[in-house]
Amino acid sequence: MAPPRFDTLQPDINDLIEARHAAGLDQAEAAKVCGISLRRWRDIEKGRAKLPLSIYRLMVALGGWIPDAAWYGWRISKGELWSPENFPYRPSDLYALHWYRQIIQELRVKRRDRQVQAEAPTSKVEENAQAERETARRSGT
Repeated sequence: MAPPRFDTLQPDINDLIEARHAAGLDQAEAAKVCGISLRRWRDIEKGRAKLPLSIYRLMVALGGWIPDAAWYGWRISKGELWSPENFPYRPSDLYALHWYRQIIQELRVKRRDRQVQAEAPTSKVEENAQAERETARRSGT
């Protein structure tokens, strides 16, 4: 099943049923979680009663999908965050991202420092020669 869309005000009954199954709930359990009667739940699933957006979003979240358009296709299942490409991320993977970003930033700073050093004069002789060239350039000779 494609992940449910959250940018719609017209929730889909098929997505609701799929989300209920993904949450591991039968109709009675889903009705209880949503605070409605079993009869109303069955009517909703059969299309005889309107599906409230709040019930749709709750069930979709319980099914593991993240109810935000920016996270379309992502879901949570068995303690892991699953990408739209069906790749799992454990909490430790996400925690490590912070450290990876910090290491990358430090490496960028070191690379920039090396570039600055490479462009800077390396000896007094070269420094004097560069100063003479700069003086000559300014005087126009």
